[in-house]
Amino acid sequence: MHSVLHHSRTKIGAAIFKCKFTSLMKQLTNRWNDLQERAKSFLNSTAHQYYTIDITTLPNQGGVYLICLVDETLNETPLYINFTNNLRNEIFTKQLAYILTTSESSNGTATILRSNCYLRYVVEPDPKEQMALTVAVSLELKPLYQNN
Repeated sequence: MHSVLHHSRTKIGAAIFKCKFTSLMKQLTNRWNDLQERAKSFLNSTAHQYYTIDITTLPNQGGVYLICLVDETLNETPLYINFTNNLRNEIFTKQLAYILTTSESSNGTATILRSNCYLRYVVEPDPKEQMALTVAVSLELKPLYQNN
């Protein structure tokens, strides 16, 4: 009798585990699909010329941003993706460093970067969501540099 009861409990436990596991896998699949849709929306958002963007128009909120280099055929090469708790401050800091670095270049690199770098950003106040979106976009684009 004890072994029959133990066997029934084992079967019930396995059934409960399978049900919970199936539910968890469904949640993860739904979460990943949602992230992929958000990443597609982000990648299809307006790209702003990086060097000439008016910093005061950027939000003082957290989010994700992507810097791309666009060639003459309008193909984009993703250079850098990151998330931040303040888009305006982060992008201003990166832009200032970019200007200082490229302004001293004598081989024409600065001119190419000034005219061909573009920025996309999306406001996302939740740090966990920022990180998740950054990972989803990074897996899709494989940028040259990322800070995550």
